[in-house]
Amino acid sequence: MLNPDGPPAASTDRSSASDPPKSAPGDRMPLAANAPRSIPPARTARRSGRASSAAPRRLADPSRAAGGEIAPVNALPNWRLKRITAYVDEHIGEPLPLLDLAKTAGLSRMYFAAQFRAATGLRPHEYVLRRRLDHAQGLLARTAEPIVAIALSVGFHTQAHFTTVFKRFVGETPAQWRALNRPHDIGGRAATSAKLD
Repeated sequence: MLNPDGPPAASTDRSSASDPPKSAPGDRMPLAANAPRSIPPARTARRSGRASSAAPRRLADPSRAAGGEIAPVNALPNWRLKRITAYVDEHIGEPLPLLDLAKTAGLSRMYFAAQFRAATGLRPHEYVLRRRLDHAQGLLARTAEPIVAIALSVGFHTQAHFTTVFKRFVGETPAQWRALNRPHDIGGRAATSAKLD
């Protein structure tokens, strides 16, 4: 006999578990419809296995404090920060993947990224983009180099990507920024090369 609010009630029926369930003569529903609906044991094991295997991963995460909060990360020491900024400036026209920056700092990628962000407030990639744009702004203001040449010299692969990133960070396209910030006496290549001679 089934008790919907708890465990099965004790039965006085002496039939064995292998005997087919009895149905009343007037009962026209198939036997399967009368059977209690339950989750098969294999599915239960999978569900409980999934839930229990996630718990050790959460507990083993060293960045989590006791209350589930992310533990604070120490900022990158100044000597390492100076090493990284010098490395970025020296290699501004080259690809600067996170792995190379982390190796320069002598740390793992994830630990370096966390410490760098704690020290600067920026992710390493954001910092590299800003340095590339700073160098580009200097070249845009001082030279009459074509924008595509400047984009390539500061590490962008295309002028389109350079323009998109420049506008996102600066608020104007490189051409607009150059028109507003370049001294008026720099007209073109001839004027620039004449001043250098």
